[in-house]
Amino acid sequence: MKGSRFINEYKISLKNKTPLKIGNGKEESDILIDKNSQKPLIMGSSFAGAFKSYLLGMSEEKNVNLVFGSESKDNTDSKIYISDSYGNKLNLGSRPGIRRDYKYGTSIEGGKYDTTFIEMDTNFEVKIKCFAENKKENEIEENLINKIIVGIREGKVRLGANKMNGFGSFEINNVEVAKFDLGNKANARDYILNNKKYKTMDYTKLENDSNKGYISFKFYGEIVDSLIVKENLIVDYENMKNSFEQDIIPGSTIKGMLRQYNTIILNTLNKELFIIDKIYGSSPDMRTNHTIGRLLVHDVIIENPKYCTYNRIKVDRFTGGVTTGGKFNEKRVKGSLGINISLKRFENEDENKIAIGMVLMTLRDLGLSKITIGSSSSVGSGRIKGEHIEIIDKNKVIKVKFENGMMKVNDNKYISDVISQIEKIKEVM
Repeated sequence: MKGSRFINEYKISLKNKTPLKIGNGKEESDILIDKNSQKPLIMGSSFAGAFKSYLLGMSEEKNVNLVFGSESKDNTDSKIYISDSYGNKLNLGSRPGIRRDYKYGTSIEGGKYDTTFIEMDTNFEVKIKCFAENKKENEIEENLINKIIVGIREGKVRLGANKMNGFGSFEINNVEVAKFDLGNKANARDYILNNKKYKTMDYTKLENDSNKGYISFKFYGEIVDSLIVKENLIVDYENMKNSFEQDIIPGSTIKGMLRQYNTIILNTLNKELFIIDKIYGSSPDMRTNHTIGRLLVHDVIIENPKYCTYNRIKVDRFTGGVTTGGKFNEKRVKGSLGINISLKRFENEDENKIAIGMVLMTLRDLGLSKITIGSSSSVGSGRIKGEHIEIIDKNKVIKVKFENGMMKVNDNKYISDVISQIEKIKEVM
């Protein structure tokens, strides 16, 4: 790039630790695949968009515009190049899902769908090249790249569709960097002759500042009786599993539960629902003014699983008898679980308090077994006994412990502040 003195080249080796959906922009079930190699493809523009969005959430707007370019009246060019990345294999999976009407708490007619994705443990390598005119620019670029690496490492930088529901998270295998000062003749010669001496970077020691723009929630508990998030088999049902054969509660189920219960809370209090779309995003069916929300959830892995099989029948609602071929089994699971949620901070502190209060109230009632997760909840499935909740908000760590149907809190004022903010939401006229 003209006028550049410093050039840094990074090679970041990645492996997706959650399902990855990079669509081709045509069909819901289609994945972007390179025609020649028949391997999954992540475009450089996808990386750039994810990196830029994450950094803007970290209040780095000025430096982001300098490095990534700006389309404002100043219209500056980008000083960074990000390559396309090809997966080492093509291994596709699929999950069923149901679109819900959160106003009425029911599924939408014809709302069943399947999501196709790239399975976990697919390796990718992305190459990033940064150009700087002087040492100050070079330091800014290095700082931003370090933040991006930490964001990937901590699961805050995600790629593709359904990333707010737990998809698109990566772990880092390795980071290498080659640095050139073109004012140095030896460096300039090495760069021209493509004699690039990469050095391994110890990314594990980079300071974790990824929580700066987020509020984190951690919920721990155990399944009371049994739980099932149904995965269709030929006849019977068993709980959904990931590609490692681990029993999971998908992130979309966690997010759906939170959204549904938050809507119930506000309707019960006769409050306006404007905050719901701000937290969880607008309906995917909206083609204009669509927002993706600010809540990041993860698939929940059920630890120490134990299984139990329930024999069930399907009843003809007209005759009251058993339907033909209506006998089926459910293989449910018991065990302990941990739910991790990250809320991207609002600029408005009152909206942060409302969102914290809404999530906290839902996790509270989940831990008190007042609400359920998954399928067959009407016949006793999906109740959770909470152990404790932890909220990390800036420098504060709020701990909530469940004891004999009661809750003990280490900061009552914080809890009172966020709950009282919900009461200030304007009532529906």
